Amino acid sequence: MSYVPAPYAPVPWLMRVWRHCAPDVDLRTQRNIAPLMRVYPGVPKDLSHTTLSRYENGTVPVTLELVTAFEQVLGLAPGIIGAHLEDTDVVQIDRWQRRAFLDGVDRGLDGPDWQRLSHLLTAPTGGLVLRSDDTQALIARLMTEMTVSLGPAYQFRMQALIRLAKDEFTRDLVGDAIEAHLSACGYSVIGDALELLPKAHHPRTAGVLMDSYEKLEGVALMLSAGAIEMAIIEDQISPVFWARLSEQLLADLSQPDSARYRPATLIFDLLPRPVQAHLIGRLGDSARQALTELRKAHSAVVRSPEEVRVLRARCDRIAEMLLEQTRPHRPATLTEGLIYWLREALADEHLPLEGAIVLASSPFADALSHHLERHDRDLPGAEVTLNSCQRYDASSLADAYRTAEPSDRARLLVPLAHNRAFPHDLDLRTETQAPDVEHRRLLYAAGMSAHPGLATLAQEPGLTPFERQAAGWWSRVEIPPA
Repeated sequence: MSYVPAPYAPVPWLMRVWRHCAPDVDLRTQRNIAPLMRVYPGVPKDLSHTTLSRYENGTVPVTLELVTAFEQVLGLAPGIIGAHLEDTDVVQIDRWQRRAFLDGVDRGLDGPDWQRLSHLLTAPTGGLVLRSDDTQALIARLMTEMTVSLGPAYQFRMQALIRLAKDEFTRDLVGDAIEAHLSACGYSVIGDALELLPKAHHPRTAGVLMDSYEKLEGVALMLSAGAIEMAIIEDQISPVFWARLSEQLLADLSQPDSARYRPATLIFDLLPRPVQAHLIGRLGDSARQALTELRKAHSAVVRSPEEVRVLRARCDRIAEMLLEQTRPHRPATLTEGLIYWLREALADEHLPLEGAIVLASSPFADALSHHLERHDRDLPGAEVTLNSCQRYDASSLADAYRTAEPSDRARLLVPLAHNRAFPHDLDLRTETQAPDVEHRRLLYAAGMSAHPGLATLAQEPGLTPFERQAAGWWSRVEIPPA
């Protein structure tokens, strides 16, 4: 995440806003919360309200144990704040806890459990050493759960996989799990699995990403391109990687009318200027001219200071609306932070997801989801933020989908998926035949909502082989605990 002013950093800010929005008015002051937190494991027995204030202002680093206690005192969903902490290097767990933990593995693990397990499996001393096939089975299960989890559940699982992918004893098992997952799911939910490789600086990054980028089409191709963009950001383009990527980019950029042209230009835009110049020099005249004109068009859409001011003012008005609807204690103390994250999520065209994820973990997520369903849909990050936010009354999204125009139905599929709210009474075969429907998004919404018709859809001859495989995979997936 890019630099964030300390008071607005995700964990301190979320602690502050959730306290101010606590339904129990007695829990809205630090003086009342601090004594209640002292009884929880890992919390100092002399925790004072002044120290808690420093945690909330971002001036003192906070631990997962302390945030967990804070969440439990306020009655929040586990991990809704703690999942935003960076993964720490040490997890304290004694032998009795370790045995109890392993006894419960078969009953299902939640996000924090997976994070603890990843620490135990990668600890140089005092951890766990399991048979390779047992470890492989756990990692494969974790991979599947990560791809179908939401919010904190997803963040904890992704952190666990990155830790395992970095460890010399488990990284090959993670690589195997990623490759198995790509084909097993019919290349339907592959973006996070592919991006995991460059995030973890995994040795298979070049091979897996280029194999995917060279052979996939449509949305799957765009997701592969996104993973290559992550590899560029993470400085993971090795000479071997570049040898394959440069030749594929030259082939794709030489065909401006091809479906592969747009993902190739997105990768090209992230390359250093000398590398761009080298590629341009190897293109033919017509392809070089097309790419030059495209770059000029991109530079022409840079927003003017006045346009930026208008975008920010719209975010400010949304902040006023959210504060009015949620009615927190002392709203004036929350305004600046809320405006900061709304601008990050809605007015930033480059990295709206960072802001969207923070807002999705806040007490404002429900009201913001309702607002963006109908208003301010043209803001740069509106779609990403609507996709990220869950609401208390998920059935309202299903109702909106039933009555929406075809174009609006398409934009509601991902929000439906992320609220697990796609209507079970709708016939999936009929939905796949709707005009302009994107099958991948429809399958995603139905799969995340455990639609009972997926197994039947896996036999539908009107779908592609990949789509039938995806429907079958989704029909077998078990939605994990939080």
